[in-house]
Amino acid sequence: MSKSKKKILHIYIDSPTSNTHLKQFFPINLKKLKFNLKYFNTAYLNFDKKKIKDFYKNSSEKDRPKKLIEVKSKQEFENYLKSIKPQDYLLISQRGESRKNNNNYDLKMFKNYNIKTISVEELSPWVKCNFKKNFLINLIRFFHKNIKNLFKNLFIPNGYEPAYVLGCGDAEKRNFKKKEYTTSRYINCPSLSIDFALTGKKKKNIITYVDENLFFSRDNFLDKGNNKKIQNLDMYLKNLNFLFNKVEKKFNAQVIIACSNKFTYKKNLFKKRIIYGKTHQLISQSKLVLGHKSSVLFQALYNKVPIIFIKSKNFSILKNFQIQMFANSYFNQTPYYLDDLLLDRNNIMLKIDKKYCNNILREYFKSDDLLNKNFKDNFVKTFNSLI
Repeated sequence: MSKSKKKILHIYIDSPTSNTHLKQFFPINLKKLKFNLKYFNTAYLNFDKKKIKDFYKNSSEKDRPKKLIEVKSKQEFENYLKSIKPQDYLLISQRGESRKNNNNYDLKMFKNYNIKTISVEELSPWVKCNFKKNFLINLIRFFHKNIKNLFKNLFIPNGYEPAYVLGCGDAEKRNFKKKEYTTSRYINCPSLSIDFALTGKKKKNIITYVDENLFFSRDNFLDKGNNKKIQNLDMYLKNLNFLFNKVEKKFNAQVIIACSNKFTYKKNLFKKRIIYGKTHQLISQSKLVLGHKSSVLFQALYNKVPIIFIKSKNFSILKNFQIQMFANSYFNQTPYYLDDLLLDRNNIMLKIDKKYCNNILREYFKSDDLLNKNFKDNFVKTFNSLI
């Protein structure tokens, strides 16, 4: 099929986005998909211009997408949907802001214009609570999730169903069967968060620290919250570099700082080598990983790399709470305060709970019946066979 005659897969994003996010789904060199890709963004319907400008201003140049169709009014949005042909599909890549605000005008429009949508919401599954690890924190997490689900279900337009639902793991396959869909079909895919092509067989003598940006999260520019991530940055960096030196001596390995391409530091404050855009690979090759709550840490689940989860008194209460939930739920581990790690107050266990982690992988990231291929390979092959 020639490029001009291909059908179009429209990629819908409702917030400021990045090449990092877009390439998770479809790398630039994707050739086997029987569709041309067209990306359109409705961030201006959900955020004011200043917030969007600040978001991109604080992103690295190479992470700013160039070929986005910017939709700046509901009328433009409606006109765009009218232009979609019956044989085309629309993949809902990101609609977190609309969902958060219970604003489902987009779903109503999809239904009104009979747009064939592909939902990817279930590619980021919610892992069940690990009450055995920390009962109180997981009880709070449980009630928070169920209250959110209650409001979410109240605002979904009657009669709306995606043509296809993409999900990962055995748990989501079971959840899909429980939903009262009449026409939706399920496509089983591996998680976007893990590079399954990295086997981790070739280990290097390195310890990877997964950076989450010392100064800010660019998503904070879209919210009303304080952009400052660390209260006393100098003290935090001093202690963090002490920890790096300590683990290097203990494990006789070199600490590498793994950063995403979302942001580039003007000055190296870590006193260690920084590598950008290779975090999955570095984790797979490491003998130990240090981190907080980044989703890229899921790579360690697959490659069976031990992790030390780090909290800090210089973090907000919310962030430390999130680190606690993340370590408990996904890894059956307990995080440590940075000060306590330096003073040897904890009996640090580097042993991996393989039974627990294997179950999490199978339930929420990749079913056993899928080969060790990444999302794009499974999706392209399956989707091409369905159309």
